[in-house]
Amino acid sequence: DGDLDLASDVGALCSWIVDIMNHLVDVFINKATRWQAEMSALRAIILECGLTEELKWYQPVYTYQDSNVLIIGMFKEYCSLSFFKGALLTDPNGVLSKPGENTQSARLIRFTSVDQIKKMKPVIKAFQSRDFEVKAIFEDYLMDAKGKMHDVALMMRPMQKTAVDF
Repeated sequence: DGDLDLASDVGALCSWIVDIMNHLVDVFINKATRWQAEMSALRAIILECGLTEELKWYQPVYTYQDSNVLIIGMFKEYCSLSFFKGALLTDPNGVLSKPGENTQSARLIRFTSVDQIKKMKPVIKAFQSRDFEVKAIFEDYLMDAKGKMHDVALMMRPMQKTAVDF
């Protein structure tokens, strides 16, 4: 019975922490000097997918099983939705781009209006679904600096370095 109280207390604490994180994102969006409506629209779509919302690096970040999935960015000319492992996603619509010339794995979509976000909602949700699949497939693999995937179990064996090419 003491265990039930502890479990209840832990559940309440976790719920309270989530509420605080959501409140921090509320404050961030409300204090933004531009792209408030666009960030709110992106946030609504992302939260429909069951991701956990946090504020990291002064930006709204969305995680799945403690792994970073998405980040909403605010820039002078646009706001963006960035996928941390976007290079591993298929992009049949050609909407993902590299944020910079030297970017390895992140990919983003730039937005300049709420209407654009509304039109892209099915594409955004499809990417989120694919990102979950990518994380499930590759959770036992590690990407090196050159973008090659390596099996973590094989890397842990001494004298044996086997790369898994995809």
